[in-house]
Amino acid sequence: NTTNNSSSGGGSSSSGGSSIEVEYNEIESRHGWPMVFQEIREKSDMEARSKDFSTNESKKLDNRRLNRYRDVLPYDHSRVALKRGDTDYINANLVKMERAGRKYILCQGPLPHTVGHFWMMVWEHDSRAILMLNKLIEKTAVKCHQYWPERIGEKHQLKLDAVQLSVVYLKCVEYKNFCKRTFRLTDTESGKSREVIQFHYMTWPDFGIPSSPVAFLQFLKEVRDSGTLDRDVGPPIIHCSAGIGRSGTFCLVDCCLVLIDKEGEDHVSVQKVLLDLRQYRMGLIQTPDQLYFSYQAIIEGMKRMNNSSFEDFEELTILSSVSQPGSDHETENEDTPPPLPPPRSHSLTIGAKPLPVIPMSESVHEEFLLSNSGGVGGGSERDKVNNRVNLEKSKQYEISDENHHHRPHHNNHLQRAEDSKNNGNSNHHHHQRSQHHHHHHHHNSNRPLPPLPKESSLDKVNEADDDVVGEDSDSHDIGSSSSSDSGSGEDELIEEIGSSDED
Repeated sequence: NTTNNSSSGGGSSSSGGSSIEVEYNEIESRHGWPMVFQEIREKSDMEARSKDFSTNESKKLDNRRLNRYRDVLPYDHSRVALKRGDTDYINANLVKMERAGRKYILCQGPLPHTVGHFWMMVWEHDSRAILMLNKLIEKTAVKCHQYWPERIGEKHQLKLDAVQLSVVYLKCVEYKNFCKRTFRLTDTESGKSREVIQFHYMTWPDFGIPSSPVAFLQFLKEVRDSGTLDRDVGPPIIHCSAGIGRSGTFCLVDCCLVLIDKEGEDHVSVQKVLLDLRQYRMGLIQTPDQLYFSYQAIIEGMKRMNNSSFEDFEELTILSSVSQPGSDHETENEDTPPPLPPPRSHSLTIGAKPLPVIPMSESVHEEFLLSNSGGVGGGSERDKVNNRVNLEKSKQYEISDENHHHRPHHNNHLQRAEDSKNNGNSNHHHHQRSQHHHHHHHHNSNRPLPPLPKESSLDKVNEADDDVVGEDSDSHDIGSSSSSDSGSGEDELIEEIGSSDED
């Protein structure tokens, strides 16, 4: 049974290449990513039932409105409990991989009324880094409330009186695919302060996976070099929108690379590591595409570490822009319109079509350095323009119920894969063309701003963070809980998008 053999991971390979790469090629040769992904889901669901992983705290009446999605809830046994403030509940889990010496806190993107809880979690756990893997607004939907000050300087600080904290935005270093912001977090009761770095990866497509594993590894390298993943500081806070898809991908790749370096790759099963991580937070890795990409990043990272190329990344991230503390302006041009969302790539689940080969030969220089000509570079600057313009417009945006329409839920992609098998070859060529054109969307940044919806409220996330590939349905925010348990209908809007929030 090839499925069972591939799922075992680990073992030595009789042919050339690493055992993980052999496993990757075997799964790809039979277009088996949807099947392997489904097997992982079934195994983790079975384990959760057998160990009675409850989510009772998240379902309490007072806590329902603190969850962004109805079906992404923290397990009770690993949930983060706050010690100060009006509640001890936050939608977050402490995820451990003792073999790798790693601990992470994975959480949902903050809601307007959970910003104080979020920063209290950062303070109480002595976390020195926040890894943000999504944009605030994606495909016109609000995916995360802006939980940091809009501008640099003391006078623009975010005051969180309910939890006795304040946040000052100190500086921002920009790279092509991500930016690094530094904040000063202060406990106003004791007067103690500490610096917290936010690594904001901004080029992960709304409906897809990063264009190259090399770009992702560059981000991982920068996070590692900061020392914020080390055991002598608190666990990093990692979030996307639901805190399971993109966040799970980061943890899986990081853990596997640490274990490979520590134990040797013949002793590491990617799928076993993922199943272990899923014991702490439900649903980590949300699509077959994300599993496929995780293998690519692990294989590429493994080769770069073995060839000492991983350490060369530091020399390639030369060009950056720094905003100094105390300045009263950001680096962006406020008149610049925000970019359009990147195009959707086709899901490998449609027709179970073949996937492209790993882009091992991609130039790191071409992929990462900011262009001196001002072309594609400046991702952070571009993102801040998007955030600022959207937030300003949202304050004047009048939401009309008659104009609000629901998007269809995400259909079962595995069933569609079975129904479309005969179209695999044609889909493969279309998929390759789609990926080829993905790199040219940066020039379409002068389009008008799309209308902003309220934080939409439908029943379920449909087994998707906000990373489902090739679908028109997003994960749906739930700004508040319904007064009934029917799970149907629309929740009441808590706040207008972009409104100020201090707790």
